[in-house]
Amino acid sequence: MQLENPEGERLDLTISGYQFPDLRTDYWDANWLLVSIDVAHPRGEWRIHEPCMTAFELKELADWFERVADGDSVEDRCDFVEPNLAFEYRSTPNAELQITLACEASPPWLADRDQRLDGITMSFPVTAKDMRDHARCLRALSDTFPLRVQRDGTPVENRQPAT
Repeated sequence: MQLENPEGERLDLTISGYQFPDLRTDYWDANWLLVSIDVAHPRGEWRIHEPCMTAFELKELADWFERVADGDSVEDRCDFVEPNLAFEYRSTPNAELQITLACEASPPWLADRDQRLDGITMSFPVTAKDMRDHARCLRALSDTFPLRVQRDGTPVENRQPAT
């Protein structure tokens, strides 16, 4: 998923794999995904590669983007167990997607612990079409890295993810 705003800020998000690729028995650990984010910001560029979300959270994020695009009643914010990444949709005055990068995902110039906990928020103008396009991208990532273990510990029979 790629986002860019008129100020030249850019955020590229992709999934590079499972944090524990061979684990198939624990709901949480088997479903943690390694998220890669490249950021261009006026104060500098940085990259993170962290287990920021799970396979089920990635699917929830794709669903959230689709609901926003369709104008369905939806929570304005989508965040995850790990507080590194959060998405917020603002419809007024102009539609925008705000992405907060905090903790391990915060920029390197935020040296103070409290500043890193709060992180930074970047804003990207969006249309319903943009949100649908992002939902499709996230859905493709979710299809590539599906849920591998159900909450009860039962393995999910899926095709193997791409390497």
